[in-house]
Amino acid sequence: MLTSCLHTEHAISASIQIMEAFVEMTHYLLQSRQLLPYRELHLLSNRQDAIEADVRALKSSMVTKDDLSDFIKLFDDSMSTEEILILDGQPFKANLAYQNIFKKAKKSIIVVDDYIGIKTLYHLTKAKRDVKITIISDNKNKTLLLHEYTDFMTEYPNMSIDFIKSANKVHDRYIVLDNGTSNMTVYHCGGSSKDSGKRITTIAQIGDITEYESMINTLLGNATLILK
Repeated sequence: MLTSCLHTEHAISASIQIMEAFVEMTHYLLQSRQLLPYRELHLLSNRQDAIEADVRALKSSMVTKDDLSDFIKLFDDSMSTEEILILDGQPFKANLAYQNIFKKAKKSIIVVDDYIGIKTLYHLTKAKRDVKITIISDNKNKTLLLHEYTDFMTEYPNMSIDFIKSANKVHDRYIVLDNGTSNMTVYHCGGSSKDSGKRITTIAQIGDITEYESMINTLLGNATLILK
């Protein structure tokens, strides 16, 4: 460099400055070449860390299928089938109550209700496969239409439901399980299952069912209900 030719303080100082400038230029070129990719990688890394943190937080707070199953089981076990109070705005509890009752039937289910609907039918899908289902109703206000029932049966072709008129003889609503057997059970329902959860109502199991068996058998002798 300059010091090899000029052995003066000025030459030595200039040589040092040139070397420092060269080093700085080298660093600048290296930084310029790697700066953009490094920033991108750094940003991506930060975003990935943030996403992973969000996923961990979401996973820790989310309800899994197993958790929901356990919750339903606890809710189910705590629900007495002797008397169930259903408040307005509790459709989940209402649906579960009717479905749990229908699941208990071993031979037959009879629903006595003048105001039936498609929701009534969906509750009955929880019954065991070979259980005979009968609905005794005048279908007042035509709350269940023929095309709705036809669509329902298309979706559930293995179900069989008999419809019988109540002949304007029944005011209250009932569910009868295993009629005529030693396991016969009768429930009095304050409201129609099609409206379950909309209004405050109670489903109560009746203790002495001696007179109910003859009443049900009389209703079963009524004419067939034709949906329109």
